[in-house]
Order: sequence, then C-alpha cells, then structure tokens
Amino acid sequence: MNFIHLIGDPEETFYQLGLKDKTTYRPLYDQLRKLTHLNSKVLDHLMDEIFNWGGYALTLKSSNFRKKVKAYNEAIGLKEREMITSFIIPELLSCLSKWIPGLPPQLFGCSSYFMLNELGQTLHGRILDFPLVGTYENEERALRWDVPGVNNQIFSYSSSGLPFSSLTAMNSYGVSVALHQKYTDHFNIKGTPIFEIAEEMLLKCGDKKSVLSFLKNSESLTTWGLYIGFADGQVLEVDLRGEEIFINEFRLEENQILYFNNINLGNHTEEDDSYFMPYGVPSFCQMRKDTAEEEIQSFFETKKEKSSLNLLKLMSFPKNQKTNLKDWKLSPITQSSISCSTFNLNDEESLFIPGPAPKYIRKEISQFKNIWSRKPLQEKVTLKSDKKLSFITNKYHQGMKELISAQTFYDKHDFHMAYHFIQASIETLDKLPEKFIAKFFFAVFEFIHEPHTKARGLILQEFKELKGKLPSYLNDHCLLFINRLQVLISGYSSLSPMRINHIGLREVFYFERNIPRILLYKTISPLMRPRIELLDVIYGHISPPIKIRKPKIDEGSLSL
Repeated sequence: MNFIHLIGDPEETFYQLGLKDKTTYRPLYDQLRKLTHLNSKVLDHLMDEIFNWGGYALTLKSSNFRKKVKAYNEAIGLKEREMITSFIIPELLSCLSKWIPGLPPQLFGCSSYFMLNELGQTLHGRILDFPLVGTYENEERALRWDVPGVNNQIFSYSSSGLPFSSLTAMNSYGVSVALHQKYTDHFNIKGTPIFEIAEEMLLKCGDKKSVLSFLKNSESLTTWGLYIGFADGQVLEVDLRGEEIFINEFRLEENQILYFNNINLGNHTEEDDSYFMPYGVPSFCQMRKDTAEEEIQSFFETKKEKSSLNLLKLMSFPKNQKTNLKDWKLSPITQSSISCSTFNLNDEESLFIPGPAPKYIRKEISQFKNIWSRKPLQEKVTLKSDKKLSFITNKYHQGMKELISAQTFYDKHDFHMAYHFIQASIETLDKLPEKFIAKFFFAVFEFIHEPHTKARGLILQEFKELKGKLPSYLNDHCLLFINRLQVLISGYSSLSPMRINHIGLREVFYFERNIPRILLYKTISPLMRPRIELLDVIYGHISPPIKIRKPKIDEGSLSL
C-alpha cells in the first residue's frame, strides 16, 4: 500500500499531493461526476455546470478550504471550480435529490466500532462504503502529515484525488475521526465543507473538551456524523447539521463494543425522514446494526482476545447466512465497502485491509507501526489458515464483487457491462441466498431497458418467481414491479395494496395508480434508479418523496 509522509504547511503539502496525483486522480474524479448525471447529454451538461458554479459559490467564505484546493489544483491543472466540485459532490448528493428529480442519492454507508483492548487501550474500527468500487481502492493510500509549528500530526487513509486527511484519520494526541454521511434536507449556504472541518479539528484539538469547543463553533454545509474516539476511552457521536449540533457522549467499559452507522440524531421523526430520505435507508441501517449486535454478542460469548486484529476480523467478515432471504440481514461489511481499518489510539498502530473491494478480510493485511516516529513502518501480515476464511476467499467474494461492479458500470451508463456483471454474479452466487438479490436487480435492469411487449411477459414471470424469496423491503419492491407489469401488459392488476408492507412503497402504489396506462412506463422508467449498495430502487418520478400518510385502504382488488 502506498504510504506517503508529508512535512509542510497545508498549502505546500496539498501542492505536493497534487503532483503525486496528477496522473492518477482522474478515474475517481470522473466517477464522482457520473454520480450527478441523469443519462441525458443536455441534462448532464447542465448538472456539471450547476455543481461547478454552485460548489465555487458555496466555498467562497471557506478561505482555508479554498487555499488548499487551489494549491492542490495548481499541481494538477484543472479549473479551480471543477476541482472544488469533486469535494462538494459528496456534500450535496445527500440533500439535492429532494429538489432535482431523478438525481440518484448516494450514501457513505459507514460503520464505526469502538472497543478497549486487553491493555485498556482505545480501538476505533471503521468501514467506509461508497459507490466508487474499482476506483477508490486502486489508488488507496495512507498519509502521515507533519505541520511545522503544530504539535498535532495526522495519519489518515484516502485515495488519489482526495487530499484531505479527514475521511478516516487520527492524530498524535489519540483523537480519531470517521465521517458518516447522513440523509437530511438541511442545506446551510454559510457552512464549511465537512472535509475541512474534520481536518482542522484534528490539527487543533487533542482532547474531548477542545473537540467539543471546536465543533460547537463550526457550521457545516449539509448533515454529517462525526464518530470520534479518544485515547482515554471516551467516545463522541456528533451530528453537524448546518448551525445545529447533536451530541451523544460515551465512556468505553471493559467488555463493551460500541457500534454506529448512518442513523440520524436530533429532533426528527420517521415521517420527517421519509420526506427526504430514500425509503430503504432505515432498513439498510437497521439490518447492519442488528447483525453487528449479534456478532458483538457472539464475540464476547466466545471469549476472544480483545485485540486490533480480532476487531478487524469482527468488522470485515460477512455473516454466513444459509437461511432463505426472509430471515437474511445485511452485514456491516457490504459489497460496496471500499475501506476497512482499525486505529489503536494509544499505541501508534493501525491495521488495514488492502486490495480490491469488497473489503472482506482475506489472507493478508497491512500493519502500520510507530506511526508518529521518525521512521514509521508498514508491514504485510499473513494470517493463519482459518476455515472461516474459505467462505469469503472464493465464490462469495467474487460474486459480491461482480454484484457491486454491476452498479459501478450502471452509474457510468455502461449498461452492457452492467448486464454482464449482474449475470455473472447470479452464476457465481448460485448456491447462496444472495443470488436472489442479484436476480432481483437483473430484473430491474430489464424492466428499465427492455420496454418491448414480448419481453415484459418474461420479466413479469421473473419477478413472480422472486416473490417471497427476498428480504421484506425488496419483496415490496418486487410486488410493485409485478403490479406495473400487469398493468402495462393487460391494463389490469388484481394486487391489493395491503400486500405491500412498507407504508412508503404503498404510497408509491397509490401514486402510480393515477397515472394513465399509456403514460405509465414513460413516466416512471427514465427516472428509476437501482441502488444495489443500498438494497433499494429510487423512484425519481416521485420527487420530492411523497409524504407518508395514513392511507384509506380498499381491501378488495384494484382495477387500474
């Protein structure tokens, strides 16, 4: 793994990083830009201009941020506003889908674990999920940054094109941070980009008191979670929402592991969330939380040594589920996990899983030692043979990699390769329950891109065969597609809305019932976005998402 040691003030080091990234940053930048596109040349050009000028205008007041980006960009050679865009896209994607129909929301689907090891040292484990598979991990790296005249040194993980040391990082005072994206509709035009806030926090703060003081005087652009660990065993869960801040404080105990993901803090209700959040995000977060808690309980029951390596194994081993998908739960480590690491906040040590995503643990890991010394070390560690590892070193890992590769190519609008990888994943996952998830998304691809009458009958049969074999939320989507296809084929569907358990998706059913049959497909398919990493399908024809209400249910069959 590339390990870069930087010494200098922020502008100098950002320039040096720009020189190193000049030939490697482009794939990540291009993939980020694709996430804002709507599959129309005219609209895509418009979106590029919106993000270019919008990002430029939003950061005019963020002088330190602008200086760093300018220095980085001087080495790379783009227009300043175009480079700013690559740092602003993750900020805006979580809230702009409310106002821009069809803009597919993206999520840093993150997890953080906190634990005391056998010596009472604080460990912070971090999983990073984002739809940059195949790009981010190809240029992944570790950074050590020393600023002359500043006592705080920073160690972080990132990728070429992402120069800020704040996504996953710790400093020499034993303060760690992991940024978790949150879905809200909050937008603060006076705010500072979150990557700048977190980096400045690590440069200026060395304990909980100074961190809280710094964050209470910071304003973010959009909503982000900061999960912060301290060498003395304290933990902060913080949501920055523009001018607002929400804080939970914890102190680690001897036999305890704290787990967090993307659940919002603060004064909001499930009904509020449904207005700006994709319907599947709550179940996406809850499944990972449930699985994490089950595995944490098993960890203590088996009395495993509390160590960085065992924490990394706990985080990065997907649950081997041989049950049908009705009882299936997503693991914290997912098919879109592009980074997985641990920090020891007392002992200058970090563990990292190198190589291609998904970041399931395999035979080798990277270990960083003596991080704050004059000669920090990186070593490759080969793990002992483990029967459990065979589950993820063969078909499972390959099948899940193919599954998320299908999403990556879909985001790039390379539908031929998306079809190739989704079909490959179905074959590779043949004897595993995840096969049905792959089959579901393959049928969704077909629905969107194969509008022929003859094809619709075959696609309808595929969805009927999947009914009852999927997790509850995806099964509700499956019923929606059955209803749509029946209406498109015959003009009539006998499906009762009460068959759909998720109240938000039931609202989608009611909404589409009022669309004339002749307009139904042209209305819903152009803005429909499969999101494999979220186990969801986003319906852009309902934007902003319709308010959940208590529906008046007709128990009988419906004629559409």
